Amino acid sequence: MENSNIELIPLDKIASKIKHLNLAKLSKETGVHRTTLYKIIEGTIDPRYSTVRTLSNYLNYLSLVDRFKNLGKNNKKAAE
Repeated sequence: MENSNIELIPLDKIASKIKHLNLAKLSKETGVHRTTLYKIIEGTIDPRYSTVRTLSNYLNYLSLVDRFKNLGKNNKKAAE
């Protein structure tokens, strides 16, 4: 999932997006410790660049998956 061409998401936006996710699952899928995720949400940590990159990549991936799911739904509606 590593791609240096993907835009980094600002830390405050990462925090607002991940607070709505299952942090145990997010931790398992990204390799970022759950404690680090909680601290990012609380704003009490200045994470490493690699952590911000990892979370940005993951959130961008989720966004793309959602777009493709919505494309499929829109195509079904148009066909009806």
